[in-house]
Parts: sequence; structure tokens; C-alpha cells
Amino acid sequence: MGARVRFTAESGDCRVGVSDDGGSDPAMQGGQGSSQSQRPLAIIPKVREQLRLVSGDLFTPRNVLIGPYHDEKEYYSFPWMEEKKKAVHNLQCLVGSDLADLKSTLAGLRRQVRSCYTHLPDDHYMDRGDDFTLMLLRDGCYLLSFFIDFVKPHAAATDSSNCEGGGREQKVLATKDNTMFRDILYLLENQIPLFVLETILKQYRAHDEPQSALECIATRVERHLQKQLYISKTTRPVPSMSTSSDLLRLLYSYFRRRTQEEADSSLRLREEEQQGRSLTGRWRRATDYSRYADLRFELKGFRPDEEWTILDIQLHGGTMYIPLLRVDSNTWTMLRNLMALEEEEEKRPVTAYCYFMSQLACTAEDVGLLQRAKVLEHFFGSDEQAAQGFNQLCDGMALDIDNLDRNYLKPFWHQLHKRCKKPVNQFKGFFREKYCGTLFHRMVFSIALFFFVTQAMQVVYAALSYHKPPK
Repeated sequence: MGARVRFTAESGDCRVGVSDDGGSDPAMQGGQGSSQSQRPLAIIPKVREQLRLVSGDLFTPRNVLIGPYHDEKEYYSFPWMEEKKKAVHNLQCLVGSDLADLKSTLAGLRRQVRSCYTHLPDDHYMDRGDDFTLMLLRDGCYLLSFFIDFVKPHAAATDSSNCEGGGREQKVLATKDNTMFRDILYLLENQIPLFVLETILKQYRAHDEPQSALECIATRVERHLQKQLYISKTTRPVPSMSTSSDLLRLLYSYFRRRTQEEADSSLRLREEEQQGRSLTGRWRRATDYSRYADLRFELKGFRPDEEWTILDIQLHGGTMYIPLLRVDSNTWTMLRNLMALEEEEEKRPVTAYCYFMSQLACTAEDVGLLQRAKVLEHFFGSDEQAAQGFNQLCDGMALDIDNLDRNYLKPFWHQLHKRCKKPVNQFKGFFREKYCGTLFHRMVFSIALFFFVTQAMQVVYAALSYHKPPK
């Protein structure tokens, strides 16, 4: 192969240029079989039918279909298929070589990749001919063009004999907007294993290039989540391939809850002793907690260098600190697919968080309260629409709420349950809601209290002067 791809870092993005490399990559030769046997297996399940019946549109692509879990007619006729072909064409033009070696390599991975899809029928349409290999080639090249900027230096001449159109590249419409991120990152059934992308990139890059496709993609995914305020802007280490075997699992790895106090064994034992055998119940509404537990909701503040995610909720006394959640239609898609993915996991922090938020903000009144506390921001036409989304968020989902390993918010529920049963908290919450619920009410109450105190002082002084007249 006459040219290979070399990475160059520019403004935090992965940009790729061509460098001459007469030799072949040793990793693509004799050691290929052993590397495949050691490669972690990516499991890509289908969404349960019960979940699809509730909200099938949240699991369905809008623009681009990836992987074999789609209807044959839709997959080949979807408008974005032409963009996939352009991505393959452009990569071929970039390296100035035909695709025979790459197709042969991907064909060798076919059985391993197919085993990653747990719900493919034996007579799947992509098992005919080379369709499965072409799917891996087109989808893989398109995803690489979405996350990596391929740059062809002027010094690198393209072999026009292997590139139709005299070596001219065709523009790929891989616009990196939220809609495309939704289809590529958020959907459980719209995935291919990341080792396929690594195989394609390894075929063309310089053999001494240390940076992997996972590192480049992780950088873009991390920045996207930071832009949406789902995670902090602190730089994180690149997740391992074992925890990020596809793009949705890569995204999920950023939501894994940080190791905090609740993971300490002594705290766990103390909590279990305090709670005894009491069962965990349903979360109350935000307005109920404010009314019966005298609970205040405040935006969780973090240090600039502190690592956090939207899952990092804390409770201190009568104040619950919650990171800001910005909600749009894509938020429901991401959370629903992450919950569906977590059904294959031992710990389920995202599901526990969704249970909490869906019951906390289930009415327009609750959504308004959380917005005033600046812990929630939505982009719907009304609070009723946002509340309806929260109401339906966990439909069809199941969670062992009494299992602390699965429900990390269980201790908070028991603490708030105890607060709700105390008469003093009920009185304080009622009084604050009735007389200090808004700024106007607080001002009126303060003025009334001022006049009451002055009148009381006048009565006291009048009584004292009557019993003890001045001499």
C-alpha cells in the first residue's frame, strides 16, 4: 500500500493526513488472528418489544441507519446510503488504493461481528453474498468521516486510476448537529462494534501511529456531552474498549457514577442498619417534598476542576443539590436508550436517576418549582409538555429499588421519608409554601411581621408604663 494515514491534533479534534509508507502494517499480517481472539466482544441487543410499543419513535433513526437491525428495503433505500458510498469513495481517494485488502479483512471479521448482534435471524438478508461485509465497510467509513477530519496534503498525490472522477473527492454531508448525534450515538439498535472502525483505520494509517480510532471518537463524544451539560468540562481518560465496545456504550461510560462516599463499605453497613427492613417506596413530587419535608432544591455547584455528571445528586439536611438538567426531545431518546442498555448491566445508575426525576417532576407545578430552583431547564412549549415527557420516561422499565447496587439514590429516599413524617417539617413546609412561596408573598409577610413586632412592642411598653408610671 503506497500511502497511509497519519494523525495530527488540531484544536482538540482528530485530523488525519496522508504520509508515504512503503511498508505494510505488521498488525494486519500474521498477528491478526491472535488480536481478533483477544478482542473484547461487543454485545448489541435489540430493544424489548414492550419498550418499543410504548415509545418506538425514541428507538428509531431519523436520518441514518447503522448496522443490520433494520428492514432490508429501508436500509438500502434510506437517503443517507448515498452519503455512506461517498465516504467509502473519499477514503479510497485519500489513500490512493483499491479496497480489496480492506474488504478481505472485514470479510474475515464477519462471523465475529455477526455474533455481536444477539437478535439476528439465521436467514438474515445481509447473509446473502457480500452484503454484510459491504455494510461494515460503508457504515464504518461513514462513522469515521463523521468523527475524524480526513485531510489530504497537497504533497500526497492520489492514484486517479483507483478513484473515479479523476481523484476528485465527493462531499460527505456528515453534519455534526444534534440530530445526527442522536442517530449515531443515542440509539441502541443503530450500532456497529468499534473494533470494526479500528480495523478500517488500521488498514490505512501509518504503522507507527499510536492513536486509535477510539481515542479520536471519545474526544468528540466527550465534547458533545460537555456541550449539552451532561458532564463536567474536566478532561477524562479515554475509556477502554472493554467498556466502550460500541458508540452507545462509549457514551454510557461517561455516565458511570464516580466513586464517592456511598461506595464505602462502612457507610453502606451504617445505612442498612438505620433503614432496617423498611422497604423503599415511590418518590414524591417536588412540591410534596417542599410542602411536607420542608425540602429546598438548589443547583449543585462544582469546582472548575471537579469531575461530575448529571447523576451526582446530594442531600444535606433540608437541601437537595441537583446538577442542572437541560431537557429537549433528544434527552428522552438518550435516557430511554441508556436505560434499555442498562438492562444488560449489573449496576443501573441512569435508570435510578430517571426514576427519581420522572416522579419528582411529574406535573407542571413540579416542573415550575424545579425551574425556579434552577435545577431544570426545558425547551418545550409549556411546562405541561415537559411534565408529560417525565411522566412517560420510565414506562415499561423495571428497577429493583431496594437494591443499593442498582438504586444508588435509595438512601436519599429513606432520609426524605423520615423528614416527611416529622410534624415540625410539615408545619415549616406548609408555612413557607403558604406565606413565603413567592417573592411578593415574602415581601408582604416581612412587612406584616415588621408591623406586628412594632405593635407588640408598643403594647409591651404601654403595659409597662401603666404598671410602672414614670416618677
